[in-house]
Amino acid sequence: MKLHILVCLFLLLPFVSAENITKAALLEAGKPFELEGHTVVLHSIGTIGSLRLSIDSQEFIINDYGEKRTFNGVEVRVISIVREPTSGGIAKVELTTEKKAECVTNENCEAKAQVCSTASCQNNKCVFIQNGCLLDTECYPIGSKESGGYCSGLEWVREKTVYDACTENYECASNVCLNNKCSPVLVGEEITGSAIKGQKSSGAFAAVLLILILLFVVLTFFKRARKKEEQHL
Repeated sequence: MKLHILVCLFLLLPFVSAENITKAALLEAGKPFELEGHTVVLHSIGTIGSLRLSIDSQEFIINDYGEKRTFNGVEVRVISIVREPTSGGIAKVELTTEKKAECVTNENCEAKAQVCSTASCQNNKCVFIQNGCLLDTECYPIGSKESGGYCSGLEWVREKTVYDACTENYECASNVCLNNKCSPVLVGEEITGSAIKGQKSSGAFAAVLLILILLFVVLTFFKRARKKEEQHL
């Protein structure tokens, strides 16, 4: 069974390749060209159209147009050549190499993270998630209020007025969001979710008290009616 698995992996291996990147580059004699961490330099152009190149300081020569040669993990194909006596010439080439992973661990991305964002490495790419709002080089958490605006978690947003749609208290200038609308209650004062719950519980208590009063009135009425009947007897 293990032998069969190894055979299958061996057959599939040629079809699994790393992600490559291909770029057309104009190489000017003596000027380096960077590609995925590799340095490509055109040193000279020969009289018969050959190129003397180096990749990561390793020199080689390409003699023919369309010829592909690979050095230090970079495949080079010559597209066109322009000779210039003063500059040494320009060569248009096609460069192909394995795409370099942007990251391996979260630590590789943390240095690139900006203020108010967290970084993580996902599928060898850095992913940045904003979790606050920037103001004067300082990061404010979601729900913070400054100068008539609140932090939505992504940006500063102007506070909402009475009866505007809302989901959180801090979105409203009144700091009160009831039934998904900004309420005029306690305008300009701070109110928390527990305070809103307290308002609801107070309403429930008042309803219970009213029911008790009605029951007391009904019982009193029946007691008086019963006394009158007893007096007649």
